[in-house]
Amino acid sequence: MNPSNPVRSSAWLQNIPLFSELNTPELELLLNFSSNQRVEKGSLVFQEGDFGDYLLIILSGRVKISLIGKEGKEFILAILGPGSFLGEMALLESAPRSATVTTLESCVFLRLDQGHFTSLLQTHASLGLKLLKALCTRLRETDERLRSLVMLDIYGRILHSLHTLVTPDSPQPLERHLVISPRPSHQDIADMIGCSRETVSRAIKVLQTRGHITILKQEILLHQTIRHT
Repeated sequence: MNPSNPVRSSAWLQNIPLFSELNTPELELLLNFSSNQRVEKGSLVFQEGDFGDYLLIILSGRVKISLIGKEGKEFILAILGPGSFLGEMALLESAPRSATVTTLESCVFLRLDQGHFTSLLQTHASLGLKLLKALCTRLRETDERLRSLVMLDIYGRILHSLHTLVTPDSPQPLERHLVISPRPSHQDIADMIGCSRETVSRAIKVLQTRGHITILKQEILLHQTIRHT
């Protein structure tokens, strides 16, 4: 999808699991109450602790969700692309944002304010159930990430983090490989698993030598014979 011409249609929204059970008139109503928000690459979307009263759906581009430590150390919780949504926790409980979101590419978001989203939840129980399911999935992913940090060695932690970067819209042309595109930097991986870039660089070389991954110019091929999930 071209960020300069994002698709805002009921058909496109229905492909998002959160809204898949809404009918066309309901989706059109959602679109009428929403607006586009364009954010350039490398920009802060919102920061941990900010007041939040709106939900964002990614129409195009990618973002990273992270926590920032007292000394400015970043820990990446997730990298999300088109179809994912942000800000649902603050929206539901009227609390400050729980994480910081920064754009990795130029992005276009669909913004839905709290009042309109709350009305949808009140009239569509299935929407609320889907949101709860999505939140539970994210909690499980967070638990799995924490488990990998505690239980796995550096190689397992890197492989686990790479698996989390495989998204449904990523091209997967090879049967025995998972393709991660675009390729994350060594610093991104380091920020995901809580270690130094130098440590990641050394471990990546070992994983390549052992045949677990193949590094291409814009992609990483993750061989499916090794799984750390």
